[in-house]
Amino acid sequence: MKPSMPLFGFLCVLCLGTCLSADEMDLLPIGDPDRATLIASAPAGSFFDCRTGEEISFEEMVERMGRYRILLLGEEHDRMDHHLLQSRIIRAVAARSGTPAVGMEFFQQRHDRSLKRYVSGDLDEEGLLDEIDWYGGGGLDFGYYRPVLEAAREEGAGVFGLNIPRRIVRSVSRGGLESLSEEERKIIGDAPPGTRPQHRYLLSRFFGDSAVQMPPVWLERMAEAQGVWDTVMARRALRILPEDAPVIVIVGGGHAAYGLGIARRVEEECGRMGIPPVQVGVFLPVTSPHLSAEPAPSGHPRGAMGMGGRRQQSALFVRSLADFVAVLPEPPWWERKPSLGAGWSERDGTIRVGFVLPDSAADEAGLRMGDVLLDWNGKEPDSLAGLRRELCGLRWGERLDLRIRRGEEEIRAAVLVIPGIDEEMKDLESRGITLLSGWDCSGDDSPTLPPGNPASQAYLIEGDGHPRRVAVRRSGRVEELHELDPAGRIARTLLRTPGEDGAVESRFE
Repeated sequence: MKPSMPLFGFLCVLCLGTCLSADEMDLLPIGDPDRATLIASAPAGSFFDCRTGEEISFEEMVERMGRYRILLLGEEHDRMDHHLLQSRIIRAVAARSGTPAVGMEFFQQRHDRSLKRYVSGDLDEEGLLDEIDWYGGGGLDFGYYRPVLEAAREEGAGVFGLNIPRRIVRSVSRGGLESLSEEERKIIGDAPPGTRPQHRYLLSRFFGDSAVQMPPVWLERMAEAQGVWDTVMARRALRILPEDAPVIVIVGGGHAAYGLGIARRVEEECGRMGIPPVQVGVFLPVTSPHLSAEPAPSGHPRGAMGMGGRRQQSALFVRSLADFVAVLPEPPWWERKPSLGAGWSERDGTIRVGFVLPDSAADEAGLRMGDVLLDWNGKEPDSLAGLRRELCGLRWGERLDLRIRRGEEEIRAAVLVIPGIDEEMKDLESRGITLLSGWDCSGDDSPTLPPGNPASQAYLIEGDGHPRRVAVRRSGRVEELHELDPAGRIARTLLRTPGEDGAVESRFE
Protein backbone atom coordinates (compact mmCIF):
# COMPACT_ATOMS: atom_id res chain seq x y z
CA MET A 1 0.00 0.00 0.00
CA LYS A 2 1.99 2.91 -1.30
CA PRO A 3 1.84 6.46 0.03
CA SER A 4 0.02 9.07 -1.96
CA MET A 5 1.85 11.80 -3.88
CA PRO A 6 2.00 15.14 -2.05
CA LEU A 7 1.10 17.36 -5.04
CA PHE A 8 -2.27 17.15 -6.79
CA GLY A 9 -2.62 13.49 -5.79
CA PHE A 10 -6.33 13.50 -6.55
CA LEU A 11 -5.56 13.93 -10.25
CA CYS A 12 -2.99 11.16 -10.49
CA VAL A 13 -5.71 8.55 -10.84
CA LEU A 14 -6.62 10.08 -14.20
CA CYS A 15 -3.17 9.47 -15.66
CA LEU A 16 -1.49 6.10 -15.80
CA GLY A 17 1.80 7.31 -17.28
CA THR A 18 5.01 7.84 -15.36
CA CYS A 19 4.69 10.63 -12.75
CA LEU A 20 7.56 12.30 -10.97
CA SER A 21 8.43 11.06 -7.50
CA ALA A 22 7.95 13.27 -4.46
CA ASP A 23 11.67 14.07 -4.12
CA GLU A 24 11.88 15.07 -7.81
CA MET A 25 8.96 17.44 -7.27
CA ASP A 26 11.00 19.12 -4.52
CA LEU A 27 13.81 20.00 -6.96
CA LEU A 28 12.10 22.00 -9.70
CA PRO A 29 13.81 25.31 -10.70
CA ILE A 30 10.69 27.46 -10.27
CA GLY A 31 9.28 29.91 -7.75
CA ASP A 32 11.29 32.77 -6.27
CA PRO A 33 14.02 33.39 -8.92
CA ASP A 34 16.59 34.29 -6.24
CA ARG A 35 16.26 30.80 -4.74
CA ALA A 36 15.02 28.67 -7.63
CA THR A 37 18.48 27.31 -8.50
CA LEU A 38 19.83 26.96 -4.95
CA ILE A 39 19.86 23.35 -3.73
CA ALA A 40 19.66 22.68 0.00
CA SER A 41 20.31 19.55 2.03
CA ALA A 42 19.19 18.77 5.57
CA PRO A 43 18.98 15.60 7.68
CA ALA A 44 15.84 14.01 9.08
CA GLY A 45 14.54 15.73 12.17
CA SER A 46 15.79 19.17 11.18
CA PHE A 47 14.11 22.44 10.27
CA PHE A 48 15.43 24.70 7.54
CA ASP A 49 15.01 28.39 6.73
CA CYS A 50 15.03 28.50 2.93
CA ARG A 51 15.51 32.26 2.79
CA THR A 52 18.70 32.31 4.86
CA GLY A 53 19.88 28.81 3.90
CA GLU A 54 20.45 27.57 7.46
CA GLU A 55 19.24 24.83 9.74
CA ILE A 56 17.28 26.21 12.67
CA SER A 57 15.49 24.86 15.72
CA PHE A 58 11.74 24.48 15.91
CA GLU A 59 11.57 27.41 18.32
CA GLU A 60 13.59 29.61 15.95
CA MET A 61 11.32 28.64 13.08
CA VAL A 62 8.17 29.60 15.00
CA GLU A 63 9.76 32.91 15.97
CA ARG A 64 10.58 33.68 12.32
CA MET A 65 7.07 32.65 11.29
CA GLY A 66 5.90 35.62 13.33
CA ARG A 67 6.70 37.97 10.44
CA TYR A 68 3.90 36.45 8.33
CA ARG A 69 0.17 37.19 8.58
CA ILE A 70 -0.86 34.05 6.68
CA LEU A 71 0.97 30.77 7.21
CA LEU A 72 0.42 27.98 4.69
CA LEU A 73 1.16 24.57 6.22
CA GLY A 74 1.37 22.10 3.34
CA GLU A 75 0.85 18.41 3.85
CA GLU A 76 0.32 14.96 2.41
CA HIS A 77 -3.22 14.21 3.50
CA ASP A 78 -2.46 10.63 4.62
CA ARG A 79 0.69 11.38 6.64
CA MET A 80 -0.06 11.42 10.35
CA ASP A 81 3.38 12.85 11.12
CA HIS A 82 2.50 15.90 9.00
CA HIS A 83 -0.68 16.50 10.99
CA LEU A 84 1.04 16.02 14.34
CA LEU A 85 3.60 18.63 13.32
CA GLN A 86 0.82 20.99 12.23
CA SER A 87 -0.83 20.67 15.63
CA ARG A 88 2.50 21.43 17.29
CA ILE A 89 2.90 24.56 15.15
CA ILE A 90 -0.64 25.74 15.98
CA ARG A 91 0.10 25.53 19.70
CA ALA A 92 3.49 27.23 19.35
CA VAL A 93 2.14 30.06 17.18
CA ALA A 94 -0.75 30.62 19.59
CA ALA A 95 1.70 30.93 22.48
CA ARG A 96 3.89 33.41 20.63
CA SER A 97 1.70 35.41 18.23
CA GLY A 98 -1.80 35.22 19.70
CA THR A 99 -4.69 32.87 19.01
CA PRO A 100 -4.75 32.24 15.26
CA ALA A 101 -7.63 31.50 12.95
CA VAL A 102 -7.27 28.06 11.35
CA GLY A 103 -8.51 27.56 7.80
CA MET A 104 -8.70 23.99 6.50
CA GLU A 105 -8.96 22.73 2.94
CA PHE A 106 -10.80 19.57 4.02
CA PHE A 107 -13.80 21.56 5.24
CA GLN A 108 -16.14 23.57 3.06
CA GLN A 109 -17.11 27.15 3.84
CA ARG A 110 -20.67 26.06 4.56
CA HIS A 111 -19.34 23.96 7.47
CA ASP A 112 -18.40 27.01 9.56
CA ARG A 113 -21.39 26.82 11.89
CA SER A 114 -20.70 23.18 12.77
CA LEU A 115 -17.00 23.89 13.25
CA LYS A 116 -17.78 26.79 15.57
CA ARG A 117 -20.01 24.55 17.68
CA TYR A 118 -17.29 21.90 17.79
CA VAL A 119 -14.56 24.32 18.91
CA SER A 120 -16.84 25.79 21.58
CA GLY A 121 -17.57 22.33 22.96
CA ASP A 122 -21.27 22.30 22.01
CA LEU A 123 -20.70 19.50 19.49
CA ASP A 124 -18.65 16.33 19.90
CA GLU A 125 -16.66 14.62 17.16
CA GLU A 126 -19.41 12.21 16.11
CA GLY A 127 -21.89 15.06 15.95
CA LEU A 128 -19.51 17.06 13.79
CA LEU A 129 -18.96 14.19 11.37
CA ASP A 130 -22.71 13.64 11.05
CA GLU A 131 -23.55 17.32 10.54
CA ILE A 132 -21.00 17.89 7.79
CA ASP A 133 -21.38 14.39 6.29
CA TRP A 134 -17.62 13.84 6.39
CA TYR A 135 -17.63 10.34 4.92
CA GLY A 136 -20.29 11.23 2.39
CA GLY A 137 -17.90 13.80 0.95
CA GLY A 138 -14.81 11.58 0.81
CA GLY A 139 -13.08 8.50 2.12
CA LEU A 140 -10.14 9.96 4.07
CA ASP A 141 -9.98 8.77 7.66
CA PHE A 142 -10.98 11.65 9.95
CA GLY A 143 -8.35 10.42 12.40
CA TYR A 144 -5.68 12.15 10.34
CA TYR A 145 -7.16 15.56 11.16
CA ARG A 146 -8.11 14.87 14.76
CA PRO A 147 -4.78 16.22 16.15
CA VAL A 148 -5.19 19.51 14.24
CA LEU A 149 -8.75 20.06 15.47
CA GLU A 150 -7.84 19.11 19.02
CA ALA A 151 -5.00 21.66 19.01
CA ALA A 152 -7.31 24.38 17.67
CA ARG A 153 -9.96 23.51 20.23
CA GLU A 154 -7.50 23.57 23.14
CA GLU A 155 -6.14 26.96 22.03
CA GLY A 156 -9.59 28.43 21.44
CA ALA A 157 -8.75 29.04 17.78
CA GLY A 158 -11.60 29.47 15.33
CA VAL A 159 -11.67 26.80 12.61
CA PHE A 160 -13.02 27.73 9.19
CA GLY A 161 -13.68 25.84 5.99
CA LEU A 162 -11.74 27.04 2.95
CA ASN A 163 -13.22 24.86 0.27
CA ILE A 164 -16.16 24.98 -2.11
CA PRO A 165 -18.22 22.06 -3.45
CA ARG A 166 -15.94 19.70 -5.37
CA ARG A 167 -18.30 19.58 -8.31
CA ILE A 168 -17.31 23.16 -9.19
CA VAL A 169 -13.61 22.38 -9.49
CA ARG A 170 -14.43 19.19 -11.43
CA SER A 171 -16.66 21.14 -13.81
CA VAL A 172 -13.94 23.70 -14.54
CA SER A 173 -11.34 20.96 -15.09
CA ARG A 174 -13.65 19.31 -17.65
CA GLY A 175 -15.30 22.23 -19.41
CA GLY A 176 -13.66 25.44 -18.29
CA LEU A 177 -15.27 28.41 -16.50
CA GLU A 178 -17.93 28.68 -19.19
CA SER A 179 -19.33 25.31 -18.08
CA LEU A 180 -20.40 26.69 -14.67
CA SER A 181 -23.99 27.59 -13.91
CA GLU A 182 -24.94 31.07 -12.73
CA GLU A 183 -25.33 29.74 -9.18
CA GLU A 184 -21.84 28.18 -9.27
CA ARG A 185 -20.32 31.41 -10.61
CA LYS A 186 -21.79 33.24 -7.61
CA ILE A 187 -20.07 30.77 -5.27
CA ILE A 188 -16.60 31.40 -6.71
CA GLY A 189 -17.11 35.14 -7.21
CA ASP A 190 -15.28 37.09 -9.87
CA ALA A 191 -13.35 34.88 -12.24
CA PRO A 192 -9.70 34.66 -11.10
CA PRO A 193 -6.83 35.84 -13.33
CA GLY A 194 -5.50 33.35 -15.85
CA THR A 195 -2.96 30.68 -15.05
CA ARG A 196 0.75 31.43 -14.90
CA PRO A 197 3.37 29.62 -17.03
CA GLN A 198 5.23 28.34 -13.95
CA HIS A 199 2.04 26.89 -12.52
CA ARG A 200 1.28 25.09 -15.77
CA TYR A 201 4.88 23.83 -15.77
CA LEU A 202 4.44 22.49 -12.22
CA LEU A 203 1.33 20.59 -13.28
CA SER A 204 2.99 19.19 -16.39
CA ARG A 205 6.05 18.05 -14.41
CA PHE A 206 3.84 16.31 -11.91
CA PHE A 207 2.14 14.31 -14.63
CA GLY A 208 5.47 13.43 -16.24
CA ASP A 209 5.16 11.74 -19.64
CA SER A 210 1.35 11.76 -19.35
CA ALA A 211 1.37 15.54 -19.78
CA VAL A 212 2.67 15.34 -23.35
CA GLN A 213 0.23 12.57 -24.24
CA MET A 214 -2.95 14.40 -23.22
CA PRO A 215 -4.61 17.05 -25.44
CA PRO A 216 -3.26 20.54 -24.57
CA VAL A 217 -6.72 21.77 -23.61
CA TRP A 218 -6.88 19.16 -20.83
CA LEU A 219 -3.81 20.51 -19.08
CA GLU A 220 -4.99 24.09 -19.58
CA ARG A 221 -8.35 23.33 -17.99
CA MET A 222 -6.71 21.49 -15.09
CA ALA A 223 -4.54 24.54 -14.49
CA GLU A 224 -7.62 26.77 -14.73
CA ALA A 225 -9.45 24.60 -12.18
CA GLN A 226 -6.46 24.73 -9.86
CA GLY A 227 -6.39 28.52 -10.22
CA VAL A 228 -10.07 28.78 -9.26
CA TRP A 229 -9.49 26.50 -6.29
CA ASP A 230 -6.46 28.45 -5.04
CA THR A 231 -8.18 31.81 -5.53
CA VAL A 232 -11.28 30.80 -3.57
CA MET A 233 -9.13 29.61 -0.65
CA ALA A 234 -6.93 32.72 -0.81
CA ARG A 235 -9.99 35.00 -0.62
CA ARG A 236 -11.31 32.99 2.29
CA ALA A 237 -7.99 33.27 4.17
CA LEU A 238 -8.07 37.05 3.78
CA ARG A 239 -11.66 37.24 5.05
CA ILE A 240 -10.95 35.27 8.24
CA LEU A 241 -7.67 37.08 9.02
CA PRO A 242 -7.79 38.39 12.62
CA GLU A 243 -6.64 41.92 13.33
CA ASP A 244 -3.98 40.91 15.83
CA ALA A 245 -3.10 37.29 15.01
CA PRO A 246 -2.21 35.19 11.96
CA VAL A 247 -4.23 32.76 9.88
CA ILE A 248 -2.88 29.22 9.72
CA VAL A 249 -3.97 27.49 6.52
CA ILE A 250 -3.92 23.67 6.41
CA VAL A 251 -3.76 22.53 2.77
CA GLY A 252 -2.29 19.91 0.47
CA GLY A 253 1.26 20.61 -0.63
CA GLY A 254 0.19 21.39 -4.20
CA HIS A 255 -1.59 24.54 -3.01
CA ALA A 256 1.51 25.83 -1.23
CA ALA A 257 4.66 24.63 -3.02
CA TYR A 258 6.90 27.18 -4.71
CA GLY A 259 4.53 30.01 -3.73
CA LEU A 260 2.57 29.38 -6.95
CA GLY A 261 -0.80 28.49 -5.44
CA ILE A 262 -2.55 30.26 -2.59
CA ALA A 263 0.39 32.57 -1.83
CA ARG A 264 0.38 34.05 -5.32
CA ARG A 265 -3.41 34.35 -5.34
CA VAL A 266 -3.31 36.27 -2.03
CA GLU A 267 -0.91 38.74 -3.63
CA GLU A 268 -3.22 39.13 -6.64
CA GLU A 269 -6.30 39.57 -4.45
CA CYS A 270 -4.64 42.29 -2.36
CA GLY A 271 -3.86 44.18 -5.57
CA ARG A 272 -7.38 43.70 -6.87
CA MET A 273 -8.90 44.90 -3.58
CA GLY A 274 -6.51 47.84 -3.30
CA ILE A 275 -5.27 46.87 0.17
CA PRO A 276 -1.68 46.69 1.44
CA PRO A 277 0.08 43.37 0.68
CA VAL A 278 -0.41 40.60 3.22
CA GLN A 279 2.76 38.63 3.93
CA VAL A 280 2.36 34.89 3.31
CA GLY A 281 4.79 32.29 4.65
CA VAL A 282 4.98 28.78 3.22
CA PHE A 283 5.93 25.73 5.30
CA LEU A 284 6.35 22.28 3.75
CA PRO A 285 7.54 18.93 5.09
CA VAL A 286 9.88 16.93 2.88
CA THR A 287 10.90 13.30 3.28
CA SER A 288 14.45 12.08 3.73
CA PRO A 289 15.37 8.91 1.82
CA HIS A 290 15.57 5.55 3.54
CA LEU A 291 18.77 4.20 4.99
CA SER A 292 21.24 3.54 2.19
CA ALA A 293 22.82 0.11 1.82
CA GLU A 294 25.42 1.41 -0.65
CA PRO A 295 29.05 1.33 0.49
CA ALA A 296 29.43 5.08 -0.04
CA PRO A 297 27.30 8.11 -0.85
CA SER A 298 26.40 8.53 -4.50
CA GLY A 299 27.71 11.42 -6.57
CA HIS A 300 31.24 12.73 -7.04
CA PRO A 301 33.80 10.49 -5.28
CA ARG A 302 35.27 13.46 -3.40
CA GLY A 303 31.86 13.94 -1.82
CA ALA A 304 32.18 10.64 0.07
CA MET A 305 35.02 11.88 2.30
CA GLY A 306 35.81 8.33 3.28
CA MET A 307 32.36 7.67 4.75
CA GLY A 308 30.76 4.35 3.93
CA GLY A 309 28.24 1.86 5.24
CA ARG A 310 24.57 2.34 6.02
CA ARG A 311 23.50 5.84 6.97
CA GLN A 312 20.47 8.10 7.05
CA GLN A 313 20.51 10.19 3.92
CA SER A 314 19.69 13.88 3.96
CA ALA A 315 16.82 15.27 1.94
CA LEU A 316 17.53 17.43 -1.10
CA PHE A 317 15.22 20.27 -2.10
CA VAL A 318 15.40 23.56 -3.94
CA ARG A 319 15.22 26.58 -1.65
CA SER A 320 12.31 28.13 -3.59
CA LEU A 321 10.11 25.20 -2.55
CA ALA A 322 8.98 27.00 0.62
CA ASP A 323 10.07 29.55 3.22
CA PHE A 324 10.48 26.86 5.87
CA VAL A 325 11.03 23.12 5.47
CA ALA A 326 10.82 20.30 7.98
CA VAL A 327 12.73 17.14 7.03
CA LEU A 328 10.90 14.02 8.17
CA PRO A 329 11.87 10.37 7.75
CA GLU A 330 9.64 8.13 5.67
CA PRO A 331 7.22 6.72 8.26
CA PRO A 332 7.20 2.95 8.68
CA TRP A 333 4.16 1.15 7.36
CA TRP A 334 2.69 0.53 10.82
CA GLU A 335 2.35 4.30 11.40
CA ARG A 336 0.11 4.65 8.33
CA LYS A 337 -3.56 3.85 8.30
CA PRO A 338 -4.49 0.90 6.04
CA SER A 339 -6.04 1.66 2.67
CA LEU A 340 -7.44 -0.69 0.05
CA GLY A 341 -6.31 1.53 -2.80
CA ALA A 342 -9.79 1.66 -4.34
CA GLY A 343 -12.32 4.43 -4.88
CA TRP A 344 -16.06 3.93 -4.59
CA SER A 345 -19.08 5.60 -6.17
CA GLU A 346 -22.82 5.37 -5.56
CA ARG A 347 -25.68 5.76 -7.99
CA ASP A 348 -29.32 4.78 -7.54
CA GLY A 349 -28.43 2.98 -4.32
CA THR A 350 -25.78 0.81 -5.98
CA ILE A 351 -22.16 1.06 -4.81
CA ARG A 352 -19.51 0.37 -7.40
CA VAL A 353 -15.73 0.35 -7.58
CA GLY A 354 -14.76 3.68 -9.15
CA PHE A 355 -11.06 3.00 -9.60
CA VAL A 356 -8.33 0.62 -8.45
CA LEU A 357 -4.78 1.82 -7.92
CA PRO A 358 -2.08 -0.41 -9.42
CA ASP A 359 -0.23 -2.71 -6.98
CA SER A 360 -2.70 -1.91 -4.19
CA ALA A 361 -4.47 -4.37 -1.89
CA ALA A 362 -7.62 -3.99 -4.00
CA ASP A 363 -5.64 -4.74 -7.16
CA GLU A 364 -4.06 -7.81 -5.57
CA ALA A 365 -7.53 -9.01 -4.52
CA GLY A 366 -8.72 -8.76 -8.13
CA LEU A 367 -11.16 -5.85 -7.85
CA ARG A 368 -11.92 -4.04 -11.11
CA MET A 369 -13.52 -0.72 -11.98
CA GLY A 370 -17.28 -1.12 -12.30
CA ASP A 371 -17.59 -4.06 -9.88
CA VAL A 372 -20.81 -3.82 -7.83
CA LEU A 373 -20.36 -4.35 -4.08
CA LEU A 374 -22.96 -6.75 -2.65
CA ASP A 375 -21.56 -7.17 0.86
CA TRP A 376 -18.36 -7.17 2.90
CA ASN A 377 -17.82 -9.61 5.76
CA GLY A 378 -21.47 -10.55 5.37
CA LYS A 379 -22.81 -6.99 5.74
CA GLU A 380 -24.69 -5.24 2.97
CA PRO A 381 -23.66 -1.60 2.45
CA ASP A 382 -26.39 0.82 3.51
CA SER A 383 -24.72 3.87 1.96
CA LEU A 384 -21.46 5.05 0.46
CA ALA A 385 -20.73 7.10 3.58
CA GLY A 386 -21.31 4.05 5.76
CA LEU A 387 -18.96 1.95 3.65
CA ARG A 388 -16.24 4.58 3.82
CA ARG A 389 -16.58 4.86 7.58
CA GLU A 390 -16.29 1.08 7.93
CA LEU A 391 -13.23 0.91 5.67
CA CYS A 392 -11.53 3.64 7.68
CA GLY A 393 -11.86 1.35 10.69
CA LEU A 394 -9.66 -1.32 9.09
CA ARG A 395 -6.58 -2.35 11.02
CA TRP A 396 -3.39 -4.02 9.90
CA GLY A 397 -3.56 -7.81 9.94
CA GLU A 398 -7.28 -8.07 9.17
CA ARG A 399 -9.02 -9.98 6.40
CA LEU A 400 -11.83 -8.40 4.40
CA ASP A 401 -14.18 -10.71 2.51
CA LEU A 402 -16.01 -9.00 -0.38
CA ARG A 403 -18.87 -10.33 -2.47
CA ILE A 404 -19.16 -8.47 -5.76
CA ARG A 405 -21.05 -8.69 -9.03
CA ARG A 406 -19.21 -8.30 -12.31
CA GLY A 407 -21.65 -8.32 -15.17
CA GLU A 408 -23.83 -11.38 -14.58
CA GLU A 409 -21.19 -13.15 -12.49
CA GLU A 410 -20.98 -13.13 -8.70
CA ILE A 411 -17.42 -13.17 -7.39
CA ARG A 412 -15.82 -13.38 -3.98
CA ALA A 413 -12.64 -11.41 -3.36
CA ALA A 414 -10.54 -11.47 -0.22
CA VAL A 415 -8.28 -8.65 0.95
CA LEU A 416 -5.43 -9.27 3.39
CA VAL A 417 -4.69 -5.92 5.03
CA ILE A 418 -0.91 -5.78 5.02
CA PRO A 419 1.71 -3.33 3.71
CA GLY A 420 2.45 -3.61 0.01
CA ILE A 421 5.20 -6.04 -0.91
CA ASP A 422 7.03 -5.72 -4.21
CA GLU A 423 10.03 -8.01 -4.65
CA GLU A 424 11.55 -5.48 -7.07
CA MET A 425 11.79 -2.79 -4.39
CA LYS A 426 15.39 -2.29 -3.33
CA ASP A 427 14.59 -0.84 0.08
CA LEU A 428 12.24 -3.46 1.55
CA GLU A 429 14.45 -3.98 4.59
CA SER A 430 14.44 -0.28 5.41
CA ARG A 431 10.64 -0.53 5.44
CA GLY A 432 10.75 -3.36 7.97
CA ILE A 433 10.15 -6.17 5.45
CA THR A 434 12.72 -8.95 4.99
CA LEU A 435 12.71 -11.72 2.36
CA LEU A 436 13.30 -15.06 4.08
CA SER A 437 15.34 -17.72 2.29
CA GLY A 438 13.54 -20.40 4.29
CA TRP A 439 11.01 -20.44 7.08
CA ASP A 440 10.31 -23.13 9.65
CA CYS A 441 8.35 -22.42 12.82
CA SER A 442 8.59 -24.94 15.60
CA GLY A 443 5.61 -27.19 16.17
CA ASP A 444 4.11 -30.08 14.24
CA ASP A 445 1.04 -28.08 13.23
CA SER A 446 2.89 -24.92 12.17
CA PRO A 447 3.05 -24.15 8.44
CA THR A 448 6.54 -24.28 6.99
CA LEU A 449 8.14 -22.90 3.88
CA PRO A 450 11.00 -25.12 2.67
CA PRO A 451 14.15 -23.26 1.57
CA GLY A 452 14.36 -22.73 -2.16
CA ASN A 453 10.69 -23.40 -2.86
CA PRO A 454 10.27 -21.71 -6.27
CA ALA A 455 6.51 -21.35 -5.92
CA SER A 456 6.54 -19.40 -2.65
CA GLN A 457 8.32 -16.52 -1.00
CA ALA A 458 8.04 -15.62 2.66
CA TYR A 459 8.51 -12.12 4.04
CA LEU A 460 9.10 -11.25 7.67
CA ILE A 461 7.20 -8.05 8.46
CA GLU A 462 8.22 -5.95 11.43
CA GLY A 463 5.80 -3.74 13.33
CA ASP A 464 6.96 -1.00 15.68
CA GLY A 465 10.48 -2.42 15.41
CA HIS A 466 9.57 -6.00 16.32
CA PRO A 467 8.86 -9.10 14.18
CA ARG A 468 5.08 -9.30 13.94
CA ARG A 469 3.99 -11.21 10.84
CA VAL A 470 5.13 -13.53 8.07
CA ALA A 471 3.48 -13.12 4.67
CA VAL A 472 3.67 -16.00 2.21
CA ARG A 473 3.46 -14.92 -1.43
CA ARG A 474 2.54 -17.21 -4.31
CA SER A 475 2.00 -16.37 -7.96
CA GLY A 476 2.46 -12.68 -7.37
CA ARG A 477 0.16 -12.15 -4.40
CA VAL A 478 0.13 -12.83 -0.65
CA GLU A 479 -1.92 -15.95 0.09
CA GLU A 480 -1.13 -16.50 3.79
CA LEU A 481 -0.56 -14.14 6.68
CA HIS A 482 0.83 -15.49 9.95
CA GLU A 483 0.86 -13.36 13.11
CA LEU A 484 3.69 -14.08 15.53
CA ASP A 485 3.71 -13.97 19.31
CA PRO A 486 6.59 -12.30 21.22
CA ALA A 487 8.57 -15.56 21.07
CA GLY A 488 8.29 -15.69 17.28
CA ARG A 489 5.75 -18.53 17.16
CA ILE A 490 2.58 -18.46 15.09
CA ALA A 491 -0.40 -17.16 17.06
CA ARG A 492 -2.87 -16.58 14.23
CA THR A 493 -3.12 -17.44 10.54
CA LEU A 494 -5.24 -15.78 7.86
CA LEU A 495 -5.79 -17.38 4.45
CA ARG A 496 -6.87 -15.60 1.29
CA THR A 497 -8.37 -18.82 -0.13
CA PRO A 498 -10.40 -20.89 2.36
CA GLY A 499 -8.91 -24.22 3.34
CA GLU A 500 -10.51 -27.61 2.73
CA ASP A 501 -12.69 -27.11 5.81
CA GLY A 502 -13.75 -23.66 4.63
CA ALA A 503 -11.83 -21.86 7.38
CA VAL A 504 -9.98 -18.63 6.62
CA GLU A 505 -8.63 -18.01 10.12
CA SER A 506 -6.88 -20.20 12.67
CA ARG A 507 -5.63 -19.32 16.14
CA PHE A 508 -2.87 -21.21 17.97
CA GLU A 509 -1.99 -21.52 21.64
